[in-house]
Amino acid sequence: MPAKRCMLQLITSAMAIAGVVALTAAAASAQPVSAQGRSQASHSVAAPRSSAVTPEAAGRYSATSGTATTQVSSAGDPCFTSWTEIDYSSLGLRQWWIRMTTNWCENGVTVTSHSTRVTQDHGRRWNYYPGSVSFNCYVASGSTRNCSGNHEHLTGVNYLNGDLHVTCFPSIAEWENYRGQYLHDWSNNCFPV
Repeated sequence: MPAKRCMLQLITSAMAIAGVVALTAAAASAQPVSAQGRSQASHSVAAPRSSAVTPEAAGRYSATSGTATTQVSSAGDPCFTSWTEIDYSSLGLRQWWIRMTTNWCENGVTVTSHSTRVTQDHGRRWNYYPGSVSFNCYVASGSTRNCSGNHEHLTGVNYLNGDLHVTCFPSIAEWENYRGQYLHDWSNNCFPV
């Protein structure tokens, strides 16, 4: 009996690894978005038949982003609000969403100010574990000035659903520069639990 149990555990582990590989998906978009622009990326995640994930846990996720000119600073510099949002749906319902929003100003030489906030919501069967946002400034392309660009990166977020036996790890990165350009990158990796 112990040999059969060990073999069953080995097979189950191999199936779980196959499920992790099959459920891992990421997408990136690193293109400037105009003040009126909006970019979208959408991917389906299908659970493999041998996965420990139930069929209803296989979901669909998408990301949207945008930038709007929101104000002019006291120095007369243009200011913007930029955002990237990841949405996860399964069972025909929105299960959770997370959005990183950055308010920032530039003067044609450097990014003069910025602030970032994260908002989210999730269905009652999901547990949310917040991550953190890191920040650094850099020398943007075409400039020689430090902080001519800003970078924010949201990592460490976890959504866990024990009923559906799935856990998801969304990540969002944003860049803003002295020319009023906004770039973003995102990923969402879901695994069976």
